[in-house]
Amino acid sequence: GDAYVQLEDYNKAVSAFEAAAKSGNEIIAPMSLKKAGLAYLELGKKASAKKAFEAIKDNYPSSAEAQDIDKFIALAE
Repeated sequence: GDAYVQLEDYNKAVSAFEAAAKSGNEIIAPMSLKKAGLAYLELGKKASAKKAFEAIKDNYPSSAEAQDIDKFIALAE
């Protein structure tokens, strides 16, 4: 996903990040969801970004990404 972001191919980046998030891994999933959310913001898809950020808050509340997730949720509103 990161490589696609570098190439500014945000659709492919989202697909890669969402696939990684499905792993359910406590470290990889929230990181991937946050990156997917940021890629969605680049695409102007705020509702999808908000959904990704809220998934971090709901499913991985003790992750490092959840510590400041409210500001990202606010960006996506």
